Amino acid sequence: MNLTLKDATARSFHYATLEKLASHLKDYLWAYNSARPLRSLKGKTPIGFILERWQDEPDRFHQTPNHYFPGPNTYRQKRGSLSTGMRIERGSALLAALYVNAHKKKDAEPVKLYDFMPHEDEPAISLDQAIESWR
Repeated sequence: MNLTLKDATARSFHYATLEKLASHLKDYLWAYNSARPLRSLKGKTPIGFILERWQDEPDRFHQTPNHYFPGPNTYRQKRGSLSTGMRIERGSALLAALYVNAHKKKDAEPVKLYDFMPHEDEPAISLDQAIESWR
């Protein structure tokens, strides 16, 4: 487990402060532990087990447990993919975008990082960014 933690955090990212490392470790452990099937729960994840118990015996719960669990993509949206292939694709796309933008014609529109990343969706822009682009 220690090697898994080191590979997913300290060896893959640079942290400016100890608090950022601690925050990332907390998020990673939550994602890792809640997505891992356990033998003691008959191959179910902890979240899946709790939700199954809630459906079978709702009177044992004071309220719906759904809102206590983050969605399946919460870690990915906050920290990025853990997949080595996705990290390589992102790095290659960054190099390609830098190269194309450095050698483009003056009147050509600059390319974006996501133009070279077929497996990644471009994030939506905020309202302020949209208003700024209309000007």
